[in-house]
Amino acid sequence: MAVIRQATKKDINAILPIWRQLVMYHADLDPSFAPAPEAVGTFKIFLKKLLKRRNAAVLVAEEGEKPVGLCTVYIENHPEFRSGRYGKIADFVVDESYRRRGIGHSLLDAAQRWLRDNGVGYCRTEAAIINPVATDFWRKAGFRERTAILEKNISETE
Repeated sequence: MAVIRQATKKDINAILPIWRQLVMYHADLDPSFAPAPEAVGTFKIFLKKLLKRRNAAVLVAEEGEKPVGLCTVYIENHPEFRSGRYGKIADFVVDESYRRRGIGHSLLDAAQRWLRDNGVGYCRTEAAIINPVATDFWRKAGFRERTAILEKNISETE
């Protein structure tokens, strides 16, 4: 049974390989998701900054003492919403060898509980539409499409 807890600075290096699985999975699905050479270092800096923020949490799922899942969640302020703010789940991944054990649901429950405890009643996330595992997970968890992000590669002539 996985334990979900708030990550500390000591967890960062152990979390990075799990996050890299997510990045490489997306890169395999679509080359436009290929990470920049400095992506791991940039993500490490991002995690360090999140750990210092009062309006953010980095959650880690552990089996034994091994990190097997990651969720970053933070509060965004936006005046277009009645409450003026919402929760954002930005990075969410479970190590591929630990999937289908309820760890993702436990991470999501912990993230939603953290948001509610911080006075937030609305949560959003993004999932690549080319990733049916993720989109199915989020839909089954009650998330619904509200906006679409549309992209076009304009670096090449048509």
